[in-house]
Amino acid sequence: MIVASQAGTKRPYVQFMGREYPGSVLHVQFAGHEGNRSYGAAFDVKVGKDVLAYVEKNKSGENVSLAGTSRVYCTIQARPREDTVHFQVVNGGENRVYGKAFDVSRKENEGLWTYLAESIIFAQ
Repeated sequence: MIVASQAGTKRPYVQFMGREYPGSVLHVQFAGHEGNRSYGAAFDVKVGKDVLAYVEKNKSGENVSLAGTSRVYCTIQARPREDTVHFQVVNGGENRVYGKAFDVSRKENEGLWTYLAESIIFAQ
């Protein structure tokens, strides 16, 4: 689903779910156009422990795994930037008024970057 930036800009973001996987990995799942899964797409993103702690703290029972497990996820949104993927996690102030924002390298997450870009283009 395409949503607006939590920072108040009009930039489009793609909304999805994420949760911690072992090894400081954020596992994200997208419902939408088929990517690398029948329900949409999934990617594993290396992030810091502070990000994982915030995501885990903000999981919601409304967000259950799209893969059919009973795992619970956190709502996240992101958009591709030139050299990064910019993430926004909403739920109380962390490093932003709306919650937490962070970036990961495009180079290390090219599949995720491409899927986000395609999702935004397809929605227009």
